[in-house]
Parts: sequence; C-alpha cells; structure tokens
Amino acid sequence: MDNKEFVFIEQEFNAPIDKVWKAITFAEELEHWFFEIDEFELKQGFVFTFYEGGEEEKYLHICRILEIMTLAKLSYSWKYQDIDGNSTVSFYLNKQDEKTLLKLVHEGINSFRNEKPDFTKEYFEKKWNNLINYSLKEFIENN
Repeated sequence: MDNKEFVFIEQEFNAPIDKVWKAITFAEELEHWFFEIDEFELKQGFVFTFYEGGEEEKYLHICRILEIMTLAKLSYSWKYQDIDGNSTVSFYLNKQDEKTLLKLVHEGINSFRNEKPDFTKEYFEKKWNNLINYSLKEFIENN
C-alpha cells in the first residue's frame, strides 16, 4: 500500500451480501449508520458531501465515487473543504455462505497534514471502528 498510512477494518455481518451492499450504497440506508448526506447516487464520478467532525469544529467532507463493482467493491475519494490532502475509502464485500465479510481500507490519511486531532490515524481508526463495527453492524443485523 505504498508506505502510506491507512486504516483497515474487517467485520463479518450475519446478513446476505445484497443487504450489506444496500446499506453502503443507498442514501436512505446510509443516513441510519453513516452521516446525513443530502444527495447520493451510486454512479461513477458522482460527488457527495456531508458534515462531520469533533465537538469544536465541523468539516465539510467532499467525496467522489471512483469505482463500483456491484456486490463486491465501492471506492470513493475523501477530502475536506479548505484542508489540504486527499484520500481514498474502499469497501470490499465477500459472500460467506449466508454471511458477508466487509473490509474497509482508508488509504492516504497521512496526506492530511493538519495538527488537529481530527486528522490523526488514531482518530480515523476510532471513527471507522465505531461506524463499521457498531453502527453499521447494528443497523444491518437489527433491521
């Protein structure tokens, strides 16, 4: 992975692959476990935005869908308004009988050369762990 800092999360879901795919690619599903996104279309090149951040400051995230492989992979760029840096988030799905294994890789986080704690590898790991291992898992397995 090019010696760049990255976050890797792996989680198994007790759900079929199409249910997990829908949760990461449909706007009405994303708002339940991810962030409030005004517009989201599963289309290569589509740009979507959302606000998120720490208690003191909210950041506008700007993401562009880079790759779609239905039921297998979704990748998008991840950057912030008025902050240098650009990274890539990729979701990989693998069917395992009636379960689904999701792997998330967030590459290039070291490109955000910012002294604020919201841009450290530890912060990204904590946020992604919470989103994937708790919010998404609960949403998928309890709905």
